[in-house]
Amino acid sequence: MAQKPYPTSPIAERQPGDKLAKPDKGGAVAPVALIERLATAIEALEPPRAAPLSAADKLTLSLVEASALSGLSRGYLLGAFHAGNLKAAKRGRGWNIKRADLMGQAFIDRARICSTDARS
Repeated sequence: MAQKPYPTSPIAERQPGDKLAKPDKGGAVAPVALIERLATAIEALEPPRAAPLSAADKLTLSLVEASALSGLSRGYLLGAFHAGNLKAAKRGRGWNIKRADLMGQAFIDRARICSTDARS
């Protein structure tokens, strides 16, 4: 009895009438249905992607986010860090500010006093 040849490529496993994808560099071709099933399985294994948080929902903000959220310039915020009026932490090349510190009443009051003194 003759032994069946071991399939060496996906071409040997395809059924008559199967649609085929384009051949790869090695010349092997896989059925489109198999590729679609594999793509669906891979997508199912990926973790769900969470929607990005807005600056108003974050606990800590970058300098740019803090500036946009508060309406104060980046230079003003940097001056407040260095003067000790606002707590911030250096993280790599940037600064992190707690949203609660930025929106705290004491900092807002100091910012108003400083801005009115600058106008005078």
